[in-house]
Amino acid sequence: MPERTNMWGGSFEIIPNEGQAVTEDGDYDRAAYRSPTPPQSVDEVKQSWLLRPEREKDQRRKKKFIQGKMIKSLVLYAVLAGLIITLIIVLVVMARRRHHHHHHRPPPTSDNYTVALHQALTFFNAQRCGYYDARDATKFAFPASFSMTMLSWSVLEYSAKYEATGELDHIKDIIKWGTDYLLKTFNSSAKYVHMIASQVGGGDPSLKTTNPHDLNCWMHPEDIASNDPREVYNCYECPALAGKMAAALASTSIVFKDSQDYSIMLGIFQESKLLL
Repeated sequence: MPERTNMWGGSFEIIPNEGQAVTEDGDYDRAAYRSPTPPQSVDEVKQSWLLRPEREKDQRRKKKFIQGKMIKSLVLYAVLAGLIITLIIVLVVMARRRHHHHHHRPPPTSDNYTVALHQALTFFNAQRCGYYDARDATKFAFPASFSMTMLSWSVLEYSAKYEATGELDHIKDIIKWGTDYLLKTFNSSAKYVHMIASQVGGGDPSLKTTNPHDLNCWMHPEDIASNDPREVYNCYECPALAGKMAAALASTSIVFKDSQDYSIMLGIFQESKLLL
């Protein structure tokens, strides 16, 4: 095969210079072109020997510094964890003591005031059915609303006293009984209320009739037959009664704030439904 020449008459073949290494494939050995690491001078070698101890000291100091920071961080975390655990233990102990105190309260002292309070509240138990007014068998919404309002505010002002005498649950039961009756005197399912049963029972004792009169009835409430017809007086324009009843429902809702469903129900009625 004839040798190829370029336009100037030269050959395309690469002829290595003397001392250049060529592989079997004809390629240049690239490692041969790499310059060797220049040797260090005597001064540089001496300087590296002198600086080596200082470098090692710096490295040891840095290592100790990092280790010290890690130890301090671990100690700090341990102290914080101990404080948190101690706080949790204290809170648990306090909660258990409070629970124990609540369920193992000593019996109330039987002084004259405690006895008088119990007897006064027993009057409401005897009048249950709505409550009845005075001595007879007539029920009025206005005085009942006033009574529930005053009893509720007495609990709000003196709940600690009621609890100390063991009468707190008793009076709350009395208030709920009366409030439940008030809720039955109007249509609580209606969007707006335009009528309230202001009175149940009645009659004119001056009339000489054989029909029983609630004003002259001295029977026990539980002895009155439930099937006896009772006269009901409805009120359609009575803003004073509506306001008094709303006050009773509002104050009772505060007394029963721990009973969320009942409290919310009373609040809804007193805010938006008694519109007379």
